[in-house]
Amino acid sequence: MTTQLIAFESTFRKFLDSQEATVRERSGYLLPLIPNRNEWDRFIGVTRQAWDLWRTKPDTFPACLVVLYGGHAFFEYEDATFWPRFAEAVGCPQKTLPLAAYNRLNRVYSSAVQRWGLKLLGNDARMSYVGSAVHHIGIPISLWDGFLDLCEWAAAREDWQSLSGDEWETTVTRLSGSRRRLRSFLLSNRQGGTEIIREMLDARRCLASDPALTVDQLKQACLLRVEYFDEVPETAEFLKPNDPESLFRDRPRLVWKDQNCSLVLHLPGLDRQRLPATWNIAGRPLAANATPAEIAIDSAAFAPAIPATITAQSDSQAVRLPGLNPWGLFDMERGGYWINTNREELPLRSYVLIATKPVQLVRRGFEEADCPANDRYELPDGTSCYLTRLWPKDRFAAASIADGAKTTELRFRTRKRVQARLFVGQGWHSARFRREGDSLNIEKFPLVCVLVPLGYFANSEQTVQENFIVQIDGHRAGGSWERRGEALEDYELFFWSWSKRPLLEKVRTGKATNLRELGKFFEPMDLQGHRILTIEATRLGIRFAYDLWFENPRIEIERCWRALPGNYLLWFLLAQSREGLKWDELALASHVIAPDTKVSYYLLKKYLDVRLIIQRGRCWAIAESRAILKAHSPWLTMRFCGDPSILWGLYRKMYHLMKDKLPPVSIVDQRGEPPFVQIEWPAEANGEIYRYLKSRGARVVNDLWNP
Repeated sequence: MTTQLIAFESTFRKFLDSQEATVRERSGYLLPLIPNRNEWDRFIGVTRQAWDLWRTKPDTFPACLVVLYGGHAFFEYEDATFWPRFAEAVGCPQKTLPLAAYNRLNRVYSSAVQRWGLKLLGNDARMSYVGSAVHHIGIPISLWDGFLDLCEWAAAREDWQSLSGDEWETTVTRLSGSRRRLRSFLLSNRQGGTEIIREMLDARRCLASDPALTVDQLKQACLLRVEYFDEVPETAEFLKPNDPESLFRDRPRLVWKDQNCSLVLHLPGLDRQRLPATWNIAGRPLAANATPAEIAIDSAAFAPAIPATITAQSDSQAVRLPGLNPWGLFDMERGGYWINTNREELPLRSYVLIATKPVQLVRRGFEEADCPANDRYELPDGTSCYLTRLWPKDRFAAASIADGAKTTELRFRTRKRVQARLFVGQGWHSARFRREGDSLNIEKFPLVCVLVPLGYFANSEQTVQENFIVQIDGHRAGGSWERRGEALEDYELFFWSWSKRPLLEKVRTGKATNLRELGKFFEPMDLQGHRILTIEATRLGIRFAYDLWFENPRIEIERCWRALPGNYLLWFLLAQSREGLKWDELALASHVIAPDTKVSYYLLKKYLDVRLIIQRGRCWAIAESRAILKAHSPWLTMRFCGDPSILWGLYRKMYHLMKDKLPPVSIVDQRGEPPFVQIEWPAEANGEIYRYLKSRGARVVNDLWNP
């Protein structure tokens, strides 16, 4: 083992001796020297075997010691756990180093750092050895997802590099939230953090101009490590927001298949130049192809690591695939892929926790009534596992997972980013539309809004005014952005205020001698018919397009709908998206449509129980709409529960038959039942109403709750 350690020492010294002195104090300087996961595991194994000899003479392998500190900072860094993990890695049985050994190692490390001209943080009174190790490698994996939030902010703010010290501290404190270690790192390593942000923005621009670039090509140009992609998938979302999954095409990944309760390995397709080639997964050979493939591994996944190699043209390469020992977390909103949980904070999504045996679990902000912990499942190969679904019901969540003597604390929250949204209107106007394929048929200009995280810009209103453009059919719309109401938790909300004449068209030719004459040459454009509305901020990389069809308004309907939405609000919110809304999206829709009312999770559950609403992952969506039609001459009582836009379409339909005799809508909120709406129509309208409801997919039933 000493021979192998000598080989490592030689390799590391060549790198340290060859670099120019001008770059050695740069944050992240040592990152290219830190071995990849497989090689790191081998290095740690060699270190453990040779530790009894090495610890007595630590100055024998100074380059190895520098890498040992740096590698732990990169792979294992957690506040107050650096030294216990260090001791565990080198084989100390009590996971602690004797004080004398600790001091001896730090002295040798300090000497080695100064020998190679690296930056040593602290002073004679108090040296920061862990801080120095972190500085040498840049951003630890556990802090990387939070660091991406800062990169997202920098991409949206041109003056981010010129902020004063106080402004930097305020911004970092706000964006890091409860991530204390990230905040501490960024405040003490502004220069290093700035350099890495610049490289990330450069990489994003490179991918925008050349989408075919691979992860391997990117990492040659900047400090990007493969581990940042494999263990923090949000890296791809930042670098390539329109097609993040394309950056994973060459990465093997462990996947939970919810349909048949199976653990499979997704194997990427290989370039034809590398074929023929063979995968070897946990001792099972499988011919590689140019197209992706999947292999069921089930019980083989329950190990510290899944043995995997790819052999092509006599060249065998090991592939690191973490296993489930004793448990693992799978992101069900990203295809069921395994995710690294050694992070300060995780995205708030729907997850599945799979364990080899029951775990002690404490959840906060997750649904528990319908998601029991440690549900026993049998995999296709007969292996038993224990599954717990984590479905968020709030904007923040946490989970404490205990397995034996070890407890893991996980925190989850939504990511902050600039967003643009469209709503048809406020109050009952929000359901004043009809879906026709991908198009929305509406009567008036919609409600367009932009959300900006608090503290993102020095002047958010000015930034939104200057960057966000609203267009209809490529013509810039008249109007301006206005901040309305209170901020939504940690977001500022801006609405587009349409001008009285938002789109003009030239109707006369010739020259005008004054502004009054000029007005005679232009008239408001007739918007009836098909239009494309876009919200675009080119510099921020944001563009949304909406397919709209403007119809003539029917003002007579308004007086019939004045009782809405009231306690029927939930349906107005869910109607905003055919695919469904996440909890935080429901909260936003509620803030816009009915600012004085909060969405009711209790009602969500009640409608879910009667199968009118469905939950997909953490998205809530309308499952179906139902109606009861009871004739009692001369009236027809209609009870309806479901998509309110169907009702709006029905009123548009009945307008042609009844005009000013349209009946009002009332809300029925009986004790023990979810709210529904009731309308008293003339009995002769029965046939028309029945046919229209059926054409829109609403079911006519005898009982709203037990159809």
